[in-house]
Amino acid sequence: MSIELRRVTADDWQLLRDVRLRALADAPEAFGSTLAQAESLTEGGWRQRADNGGLTLLALDDGHPVAMGGAFAPDDGPTVFVWGMWTDPVARGHGVGGQLLDALVAWCRPSYDEVRLHVTEGNDGARRLYVSRGFEPTGTWEPLCEGSPLQIEELRLLLHQGPTQQPRIAIEAHDERWPAEFERIAAALAGALGEVALRIDHIGSTSVPGLAAKDVIDVQVTVADLADPRLEAGFRTLGATPTEHTRDHVPPGATDAPGEWSKRMFRAPSSWRRTHLHVREVGRGNQRYALLFRDYLRSSPSAATAYARVKTALAQLHPDDADAYYAVKDPVCDLVMEAAEQWAHAVGWSPDGGTTHASRGQVSC
Repeated sequence: MSIELRRVTADDWQLLRDVRLRALADAPEAFGSTLAQAESLTEGGWRQRADNGGLTLLALDDGHPVAMGGAFAPDDGPTVFVWGMWTDPVARGHGVGGQLLDALVAWCRPSYDEVRLHVTEGNDGARRLYVSRGFEPTGTWEPLCEGSPLQIEELRLLLHQGPTQQPRIAIEAHDERWPAEFERIAAALAGALGEVALRIDHIGSTSVPGLAAKDVIDVQVTVADLADPRLEAGFRTLGATPTEHTRDHVPPGATDAPGEWSKRMFRAPSSWRRTHLHVREVGRGNQRYALLFRDYLRSSPSAATAYARVKTALAQLHPDDADAYYAVKDPVCDLVMEAAEQWAHAVGWSPDGGTTHASRGQVSC
Protein backbone atom coordinates (compact mmCIF):
# COMPACT_ATOMS: atom_id res chain seq x y z
CA MET A 1 0.00 0.00 0.00
CA SER A 2 1.14 3.55 -0.76
CA ILE A 3 -0.10 5.61 2.17
CA GLU A 4 -0.43 9.40 2.21
CA LEU A 5 -1.23 11.14 5.48
CA ARG A 6 -3.46 14.18 5.08
CA ARG A 7 -4.29 16.77 7.69
CA VAL A 8 -8.05 17.28 7.58
CA THR A 9 -9.57 20.70 6.94
CA ALA A 10 -13.21 21.73 6.74
CA ASP A 11 -13.10 21.15 2.97
CA ASP A 12 -12.27 17.47 3.60
CA TRP A 13 -15.52 16.90 5.49
CA GLN A 14 -16.85 14.35 3.02
CA LEU A 15 -13.71 12.21 3.33
CA LEU A 16 -13.93 12.46 7.10
CA ARG A 17 -17.62 11.53 7.03
CA ASP A 18 -16.93 8.53 4.82
CA VAL A 19 -14.23 7.03 7.03
CA ARG A 20 -16.06 7.82 10.28
CA LEU A 21 -19.26 6.11 9.09
CA ARG A 22 -17.29 3.05 8.00
CA ALA A 23 -15.53 3.00 11.37
CA LEU A 24 -18.84 3.10 13.26
CA ALA A 25 -20.31 0.40 11.04
CA ASP A 26 -17.23 -1.79 11.59
CA ALA A 27 -16.94 -1.19 15.34
CA PRO A 28 -20.27 0.21 16.57
CA GLU A 29 -19.34 -0.10 20.24
CA ALA A 30 -15.83 1.33 20.09
CA PHE A 31 -16.29 5.08 19.82
CA GLY A 32 -18.86 6.20 22.38
CA SER A 33 -21.21 7.39 19.62
CA THR A 34 -23.53 5.64 17.19
CA LEU A 35 -23.77 5.28 13.45
CA ALA A 36 -27.22 6.86 13.54
CA GLN A 37 -25.89 9.93 15.33
CA ALA A 38 -23.11 10.32 12.78
CA GLU A 39 -25.48 9.84 9.82
CA SER A 40 -27.69 12.63 11.17
CA LEU A 41 -24.93 15.22 11.15
CA THR A 42 -25.29 18.00 8.59
CA GLU A 43 -22.51 19.29 6.35
CA GLY A 44 -21.98 22.10 8.85
CA GLY A 45 -21.56 19.61 11.66
CA TRP A 46 -18.97 17.63 9.73
CA ARG A 47 -17.09 20.79 8.79
CA GLN A 48 -16.96 21.74 12.45
CA ARG A 49 -15.62 18.31 13.35
CA ALA A 50 -12.97 18.60 10.66
CA ASP A 51 -11.81 22.03 11.86
CA ASN A 52 -11.85 21.42 15.61
CA GLY A 53 -8.69 23.28 16.65
CA GLY A 54 -6.64 20.13 17.07
CA LEU A 55 -5.20 17.73 14.52
CA THR A 56 -7.19 15.18 12.53
CA LEU A 57 -5.34 12.93 10.10
CA LEU A 58 -6.56 10.64 7.36
CA ALA A 59 -4.48 7.88 5.83
CA LEU A 60 -5.22 7.73 2.11
CA ASP A 61 -4.45 4.84 -0.22
CA ASP A 62 -4.70 6.09 -3.80
CA GLY A 63 -6.91 8.93 -2.58
CA HIS A 64 -9.26 6.64 -0.64
CA PRO A 65 -9.37 7.03 3.17
CA VAL A 66 -8.42 3.79 4.92
CA ALA A 67 -7.66 5.05 8.44
CA MET A 68 -8.16 8.02 10.73
CA GLY A 69 -7.05 9.46 14.05
CA GLY A 70 -6.98 12.76 15.87
CA ALA A 71 -5.35 14.68 18.70
CA PHE A 72 -6.97 17.41 20.74
CA ALA A 73 -6.12 19.41 23.88
CA PRO A 74 -9.35 20.41 25.66
CA ASP A 75 -7.76 23.08 27.85
CA ASP A 76 -4.51 24.94 28.47
CA GLY A 77 -2.96 22.08 30.42
CA PRO A 78 -0.01 19.85 29.54
CA THR A 79 -2.07 16.90 28.28
CA VAL A 80 -3.29 16.13 24.77
CA PHE A 81 -5.70 13.30 23.94
CA VAL A 82 -5.61 10.97 20.95
CA TRP A 83 -9.09 10.00 19.77
CA GLY A 84 -10.93 8.14 17.01
CA MET A 85 -8.15 5.79 15.92
CA TRP A 86 -9.48 3.32 13.35
CA THR A 87 -8.05 1.37 10.42
CA ASP A 88 -10.11 -0.25 7.68
CA PRO A 89 -9.85 -4.06 7.79
CA VAL A 90 -8.34 -4.08 4.28
CA ALA A 91 -5.46 -1.90 5.51
CA ARG A 92 -4.72 -3.73 8.76
CA GLY A 93 -1.38 -5.45 8.98
CA HIS A 94 0.30 -2.86 6.74
CA GLY A 95 1.58 -0.53 9.49
CA VAL A 96 -0.98 2.19 8.74
CA GLY A 97 -2.09 2.58 12.36
CA GLY A 98 1.52 2.96 13.45
CA GLN A 99 2.12 5.69 10.85
CA LEU A 100 -0.92 7.58 12.05
CA LEU A 101 -0.02 7.28 15.72
CA ASP A 102 3.60 8.32 15.12
CA ALA A 103 2.44 11.41 13.23
CA LEU A 104 -0.02 12.37 15.96
CA VAL A 105 2.61 11.97 18.70
CA ALA A 106 5.14 13.99 16.68
CA TRP A 107 2.59 16.82 16.47
CA CYS A 108 2.03 16.68 20.24
CA ARG A 109 5.66 16.41 21.34
CA PRO A 110 6.86 20.05 21.11
CA SER A 111 3.92 21.57 22.98
CA TYR A 112 2.71 19.02 25.53
CA ASP A 113 4.05 16.89 28.36
CA GLU A 114 1.95 13.80 27.85
CA VAL A 115 -0.46 12.05 25.49
CA ARG A 116 -3.40 10.02 26.77
CA LEU A 117 -5.81 7.73 24.95
CA HIS A 118 -8.39 5.05 25.67
CA VAL A 119 -8.64 1.53 24.33
CA THR A 120 -11.76 -0.61 24.58
CA GLU A 121 -11.45 -3.87 26.50
CA GLY A 122 -10.85 -6.75 24.14
CA ASN A 123 -9.22 -4.62 21.45
CA ASP A 124 -5.90 -6.38 21.91
CA GLY A 125 -4.46 -5.36 18.54
CA ALA A 126 -4.85 -1.65 19.24
CA ARG A 127 -3.50 -2.07 22.76
CA ARG A 128 -0.39 -3.86 21.44
CA LEU A 129 0.19 -0.98 19.02
CA TYR A 130 -0.05 1.63 21.76
CA VAL A 131 2.22 -0.28 24.11
CA SER A 132 4.77 -0.77 21.33
CA ARG A 133 4.94 3.03 21.00
CA GLY A 134 5.64 3.52 24.70
CA PHE A 135 2.13 4.03 26.08
CA GLU A 136 1.62 2.65 29.58
CA PRO A 137 -1.61 1.93 31.50
CA THR A 138 -2.57 4.46 34.15
CA GLY A 139 -4.74 1.96 36.02
CA THR A 140 -7.91 3.91 35.19
CA TRP A 141 -10.94 2.10 33.75
CA GLU A 142 -14.34 3.58 33.02
CA PRO A 143 -17.49 2.72 31.04
CA LEU A 144 -17.25 3.37 27.31
CA CYS A 145 -20.35 5.54 27.63
CA GLU A 146 -23.30 5.83 29.96
CA GLY A 147 -25.09 2.50 30.25
CA SER A 148 -22.47 0.54 28.28
CA PRO A 149 -21.23 -2.76 29.73
CA LEU A 150 -17.90 -2.22 27.96
CA GLN A 151 -14.98 -0.70 29.82
CA ILE A 152 -12.20 1.45 28.36
CA GLU A 153 -8.65 1.53 29.68
CA GLU A 154 -6.60 4.73 29.82
CA LEU A 155 -3.01 4.66 28.56
CA ARG A 156 -0.44 7.43 28.84
CA LEU A 157 2.77 8.37 27.01
CA LEU A 158 5.13 10.78 28.77
CA LEU A 159 6.79 13.04 26.20
CA HIS A 160 9.29 14.80 28.46
CA GLN A 161 10.58 12.45 31.11
CA GLY A 162 13.57 14.49 32.19
CA PRO A 163 15.12 17.94 31.90
CA THR A 164 17.47 16.84 29.11
CA GLN A 165 14.82 15.31 26.84
CA GLN A 166 14.03 17.48 23.81
CA PRO A 167 11.12 17.50 21.36
CA ARG A 168 11.37 15.16 18.41
CA ILE A 169 12.38 16.93 15.20
CA ALA A 170 10.64 15.89 11.99
CA ILE A 171 10.95 17.65 8.61
CA GLU A 172 7.92 17.35 6.34
CA ALA A 173 7.25 18.16 2.71
CA HIS A 174 5.90 21.66 2.15
CA ASP A 175 2.18 21.97 2.83
CA GLU A 176 0.34 24.43 0.60
CA ARG A 177 -2.06 25.17 3.46
CA TRP A 178 0.60 26.75 5.67
CA PRO A 179 0.13 30.32 4.34
CA ALA A 180 -3.62 30.19 4.94
CA GLU A 181 -3.03 28.85 8.45
CA PHE A 182 -0.70 31.79 9.09
CA GLU A 183 -3.37 34.21 7.91
CA ARG A 184 -5.84 32.85 10.46
CA ILE A 185 -3.24 33.13 13.23
CA ALA A 186 -2.25 36.64 12.16
CA ALA A 187 -5.86 37.81 12.16
CA ALA A 188 -6.29 36.62 15.74
CA LEU A 189 -3.05 38.31 16.79
CA ALA A 190 -3.95 41.57 15.07
CA GLY A 191 -7.30 41.62 16.85
CA ALA A 192 -5.76 41.00 20.26
CA LEU A 193 -2.67 43.21 19.97
CA GLY A 194 -4.09 46.15 18.03
CA GLU A 195 -1.66 49.00 17.49
CA VAL A 196 1.01 47.34 19.65
CA ALA A 197 1.80 45.11 16.65
CA LEU A 198 3.52 47.29 14.05
CA ARG A 199 3.51 44.33 11.68
CA ILE A 200 2.88 40.59 11.77
CA ASP A 201 4.92 38.41 9.43
CA HIS A 202 5.00 34.77 8.44
CA ILE A 203 8.65 33.77 8.82
CA GLY A 204 10.67 30.57 8.90
CA SER A 205 10.59 27.66 6.50
CA THR A 206 6.81 27.32 6.33
CA SER A 207 6.72 30.82 4.79
CA VAL A 208 8.87 29.81 1.78
CA PRO A 209 6.94 28.13 -1.07
CA GLY A 210 8.08 24.57 -1.68
CA LEU A 211 10.45 24.43 1.30
CA ALA A 212 10.34 21.36 3.56
CA ALA A 213 9.89 22.26 7.21
CA LYS A 214 8.79 21.25 10.66
CA ASP A 215 5.01 21.51 10.82
CA VAL A 216 5.18 24.67 12.95
CA ILE A 217 4.04 28.12 11.83
CA ASP A 218 6.62 30.71 12.87
CA VAL A 219 5.18 34.20 13.34
CA GLN A 220 7.14 37.39 13.96
CA VAL A 221 5.30 40.21 15.69
CA THR A 222 7.20 43.49 15.35
CA VAL A 223 6.75 46.00 18.17
CA ALA A 224 8.24 49.33 19.18
CA ASP A 225 9.14 48.22 22.70
CA LEU A 226 9.42 44.71 24.15
CA ALA A 227 8.62 46.14 27.57
CA ASP A 228 5.26 47.58 26.51
CA PRO A 229 2.80 46.20 29.12
CA ARG A 230 0.06 46.00 26.51
CA LEU A 231 2.03 43.29 24.73
CA GLU A 232 1.69 40.54 27.31
CA ALA A 233 -1.85 41.61 28.12
CA GLY A 234 -2.83 41.19 24.46
CA PHE A 235 -1.31 37.73 24.23
CA ARG A 236 -3.04 36.67 27.43
CA THR A 237 -6.44 37.54 25.97
CA LEU A 238 -5.76 34.82 23.41
CA GLY A 239 -4.61 32.32 26.02
CA ALA A 240 -0.94 32.60 24.96
CA THR A 241 1.65 32.52 27.73
CA PRO A 242 5.20 33.93 27.93
CA THR A 243 8.20 31.59 27.76
CA GLU A 244 11.73 31.88 29.08
CA HIS A 245 13.20 32.55 25.61
CA THR A 246 14.51 36.13 25.61
CA ARG A 247 17.42 36.13 23.16
CA ASP A 248 18.26 34.99 19.63
CA HIS A 249 21.43 33.45 18.24
CA VAL A 250 23.98 36.17 17.38
CA PRO A 251 25.63 35.64 13.96
CA PRO A 252 29.45 35.87 13.71
CA GLY A 253 30.60 39.45 13.16
CA ALA A 254 27.23 40.97 14.08
CA THR A 255 27.03 43.76 16.62
CA ASP A 256 26.01 42.53 20.04
CA ALA A 257 24.76 45.87 21.28
CA PRO A 258 22.25 45.73 24.15
CA GLY A 259 18.81 44.76 22.90
CA GLU A 260 19.92 44.03 19.33
CA TRP A 261 19.16 40.29 19.64
CA SER A 262 16.64 40.43 22.48
CA LYS A 263 13.17 39.01 21.93
CA ARG A 264 10.09 37.74 23.66
CA MET A 265 8.50 34.45 22.80
CA PHE A 266 5.02 33.26 23.67
CA ARG A 267 3.54 29.78 23.82
CA ALA A 268 0.45 29.54 21.63
CA PRO A 269 -2.84 28.39 23.17
CA SER A 270 -3.20 24.61 23.27
CA SER A 271 -6.26 24.84 21.01
CA TRP A 272 -4.14 26.32 18.18
CA ARG A 273 -2.19 24.34 15.65
CA ARG A 274 1.56 24.21 16.41
CA THR A 275 2.82 27.80 16.32
CA HIS A 276 5.89 29.71 17.50
CA LEU A 277 5.17 33.33 18.43
CA HIS A 278 8.31 35.48 18.23
CA VAL A 279 8.21 39.15 19.27
CA ARG A 280 11.05 41.47 18.21
CA GLU A 281 11.62 45.21 18.18
CA VAL A 282 11.47 47.12 14.92
CA GLY A 283 14.86 47.84 13.36
CA ARG A 284 16.78 45.36 15.52
CA GLY A 285 19.21 42.89 13.98
CA ASN A 286 17.07 39.85 14.77
CA GLN A 287 13.92 41.43 13.34
CA ARG A 288 15.72 42.17 10.07
CA TYR A 289 17.44 38.74 9.99
CA ALA A 290 14.15 36.83 9.95
CA LEU A 291 12.69 38.90 7.11
CA LEU A 292 15.80 38.91 4.92
CA PHE A 293 16.35 35.18 5.40
CA ARG A 294 12.77 34.51 4.30
CA ASP A 295 12.81 36.81 1.29
CA TYR A 296 16.16 35.57 0.02
CA LEU A 297 15.04 31.92 0.14
CA ARG A 298 11.84 32.91 -1.65
CA SER A 299 13.95 34.46 -4.40
CA SER A 300 16.42 31.55 -4.71
CA PRO A 301 14.89 28.07 -5.14
CA SER A 302 18.36 26.51 -5.32
CA ALA A 303 19.38 27.98 -1.95
CA ALA A 304 16.05 26.89 -0.46
CA THR A 305 16.54 23.34 -1.76
CA ALA A 306 20.06 23.13 -0.34
CA TYR A 307 18.85 24.45 3.00
CA ALA A 308 16.04 21.87 3.06
CA ARG A 309 18.54 19.07 2.43
CA VAL A 310 20.63 20.20 5.39
CA LYS A 311 17.62 20.31 7.70
CA THR A 312 16.34 16.94 6.54
CA ALA A 313 19.72 15.30 7.11
CA LEU A 314 20.06 16.89 10.55
CA ALA A 315 16.60 15.73 11.56
CA GLN A 316 17.48 12.19 10.50
CA LEU A 317 20.79 12.27 12.38
CA HIS A 318 19.49 14.00 15.53
CA PRO A 319 15.70 13.52 15.72
CA ASP A 320 15.66 13.76 19.52
CA ASP A 321 18.58 16.11 20.14
CA ALA A 322 17.57 19.72 19.57
CA ASP A 323 20.91 21.01 20.84
CA ALA A 324 22.81 19.06 18.18
CA TYR A 325 20.28 20.02 15.50
CA TYR A 326 20.56 23.76 16.15
CA ALA A 327 24.31 23.67 16.77
CA VAL A 328 24.67 22.90 13.05
CA LYS A 329 21.55 24.60 11.70
CA ASP A 330 22.33 28.06 13.14
CA PRO A 331 25.76 28.36 11.45
CA VAL A 332 24.22 27.09 8.20
CA CYS A 333 21.65 29.89 8.44
CA ASP A 334 24.51 32.36 8.95
CA LEU A 335 26.15 31.07 5.76
CA VAL A 336 22.87 31.53 3.90
CA MET A 337 22.71 35.08 5.26
CA GLU A 338 26.09 35.90 3.70
CA ALA A 339 24.54 35.28 0.28
CA ALA A 340 21.33 36.98 1.38
CA GLU A 341 23.17 40.18 2.26
CA GLN A 342 24.78 40.27 -1.19
CA TRP A 343 21.38 39.70 -2.78
CA ALA A 344 19.83 42.44 -0.64
CA HIS A 345 22.50 44.93 -1.75
CA ALA A 346 22.10 43.94 -5.42
CA VAL A 347 18.31 44.32 -5.49
CA GLY A 348 17.96 47.16 -2.99
CA TRP A 349 16.06 45.08 -0.46
CA SER A 350 14.91 46.55 2.83
CA PRO A 351 12.61 45.16 5.55
CA ASP A 352 9.93 47.71 4.62
CA GLY A 353 10.35 47.56 0.86
CA GLY A 354 8.77 45.61 -1.97
CA THR A 355 6.51 42.72 -1.12
CA THR A 356 7.56 42.65 2.53
CA HIS A 357 6.04 46.04 3.40
CA ALA A 358 3.31 46.01 6.04
CA SER A 359 2.17 49.13 7.80
CA ARG A 360 0.66 49.31 11.28
CA GLY A 361 -2.09 46.78 11.73
CA GLN A 362 -1.29 44.85 8.52
CA VAL A 363 0.17 41.42 8.10
CA SER A 364 2.63 39.97 5.62
CA CYS A 365 3.49 36.44 4.61
